[in-house]
Amino acid sequence: MGTIDAIEVNREAIVTVARRKRIPLYGVARIVIDWIVDRSAKRRSRSGLRDLTPDQLRDIGLTPSDVRREVAKSFFWD
Repeated sequence: MGTIDAIEVNREAIVTVARRKRIPLYGVARIVIDWIVDRSAKRRSRSGLRDLTPDQLRDIGLTPSDVRREVAKSFFWD
C-alpha cells in the first residue's frame, strides 16, 4: 500500500520552513488545518476501499488482506 503513503506531505519540513520564515500563528494554524483535512481525506479513501468488490480490488492490485490492513490504520499516525 505504498501508493497512499507516497502521497503524504512531509509536515516536519513544512513546520521547519514556517519557523525559519517566521510565519505568524495563523500560518501554523493553516498547517494544522491542512494536516487534519489531509488525514480526513486519507481516512475516507481507506474506508472506500471496504466497498470495493474482489474484482475491483484485483484490478487495482490489492488483496482483501491489504484492504483490512489499510483500513485498520490509525487516523493520527498513518
